[in-house]
Amino acid sequence: MPNAIFHHLLQEFTKSVGLDLEVPSAEDLESFEFTHEGTRCTVRPAGDDALVIVEADALRLDSLPVLERSRALRFLHGLNRAALATNHLLATLDVDDDIRVSKSLLLQGLTAAALADEMVSAVEAARSLARSLQILSQADKAPEAEPAHSASMPCPLQLA
Repeated sequence: MPNAIFHHLLQEFTKSVGLDLEVPSAEDLESFEFTHEGTRCTVRPAGDDALVIVEADALRLDSLPVLERSRALRFLHGLNRAALATNHLLATLDVDDDIRVSKSLLLQGLTAAALADEMVSAVEAARSLARSLQILSQADKAPEAEPAHSASMPCPLQLA
């Protein structure tokens, strides 16, 4: 019964980090969620109960300027291609326009310590992604240096 494995894993995790938290029964346990310094992290079994998903919220897509959202999504696509080969983290956009970082882990054999490391990794990646997207969306807002005006340059103003 894989849900029992998830239940046991969360019991071990809460003990290992010193949380005085009663974990619901295996039948009632759907996920474990916490917020660390403003970043929400959720741990939940995947649909087939052989995997556990660790995900952390980065930011909402609508927090970016409208004209920058498509560039942000292209950035996420490129980032996902690189991340799959290295750390297996994925940046996703859910139906509520939340951008999240997630990773699927095999539940069988996963230890509380390894789960804790993966949660920290997901939270750090989500924060880094949020900073990167905010910087990317502000890149075009930097004031451009005005070209030096010379007598040979036409005046950009036109009278009608």
